[in-house]
Formats: sequence, structure tokens, C-alpha cells
Amino acid sequence: MEFSSLVLMEIDKESKSFVKEMGSYEIERGGEYIERFFYDGEVVSLYFGVGRDVEDWEFDALYDYMPEEDFVSDGFCIEEVEEQYNPTWCVKLKYEEEHSVMEDKIKKLCNLIEKAVQDTCNVILDKKQEYIQ
Repeated sequence: MEFSSLVLMEIDKESKSFVKEMGSYEIERGGEYIERFFYDGEVVSLYFGVGRDVEDWEFDALYDYMPEEDFVSDGFCIEEVEEQYNPTWCVKLKYEEEHSVMEDKIKKLCNLIEKAVQDTCNVILDKKQEYIQ
């Protein structure tokens, strides 16, 4: 499924209820991997996965080969979210009041996510034997 925009919602940290819409941001690629996207009043959190259910062996392989350093070198904080059924990561970033600045950050992040997921899925294709033994 193609996504052309993401809507950022502010949530209440305590109740997890929606407070208000912070903005709608155009994206070019990578939207199909986004699972959650919200602002908690302090930081924007964007959760992403690989866009499909994975086999057992792929679970660890995807975590092992995801190039998290690429996110860090581009100024994003990333962490693995292990309590999910499929591999999931959370990227945290500072909210920018200026719409165009925030949109540029989100576009950059979504492009990075798409490349990282596709590259990682390709890298692990020949790793199955390493993970099932």
C-alpha cells in the first residue's frame, strides 16, 4: 500500500489518549513500514517494522542486520522494541515547530527506513541456515 502522508498526533503521556493533531506531512517512500507515529509533548516517536509477518529465524536475523548505525549517523535515536510479534524499532526525534523542517526530517527518516528494511531483508536471504541450527 502506498502512503503519501503521515499525520502526527499528540498523545497524553499518562492516559495515552489523543490530544490534538500536530500536522500532516508528505512522504515519498517508506510509509508502508510505519506502525505508529505520535508526539508525547516531549519527543516524536516513530515505530516501524518490516511490513510483513516474519519466520522465526528471520526475527533474530533482522535485528542482527538492521543498520541502526545509519540512523544514528543521520542524527536519529533508534532502539529495538522486542515485545512485538514481528521485529520493530522505535526512532525518536525532536519535534520541530516549522512545518517544512519537520516534514524534511520525516521524509529523510522514511527514506532511510525503506532503504534499511529492503537492504536488511536482502542481506538475510542467505542467512537462514545460520539461524535455524
